[in-house]
Amino acid sequence: LSFPHGTVGKPLGDFLKCNKLYPITGAESLDLYHVLFDFSASFKDEVAIQFFLRGNGKNSIASFATSIGAWIILPRQWSYLKASYARGKKCKDISTLDLKSILFKDIEEVKATLLKSEK
Repeated sequence: LSFPHGTVGKPLGDFLKCNKLYPITGAESLDLYHVLFDFSASFKDEVAIQFFLRGNGKNSIASFATSIGAWIILPRQWSYLKASYARGKKCKDISTLDLKSILFKDIEEVKATLLKSEK
């Protein structure tokens, strides 16, 4: 993925390359959420992003199962996961976000728009 510096697409491409990932049809949004909301590709952050999405209103089987599993697998990370859930609640609704349309937009402006209620 080759996008101009400062656009949403640039750090998305960097994230995929750095983590040796390839875009998967149907999962593109998750990779973009990692970039927009500053989650790494670590196991802890993969779980945290599911909490963020639940907080933002996405109640999928994956996020529900992740929430239950987190109680068992990551008991020491519970405050981080709760904070990720709270960030999702404060963030604007991302369910209708047109991901392809923002790839060439300024990443700082997009983040500020989505997260303005967090501050």
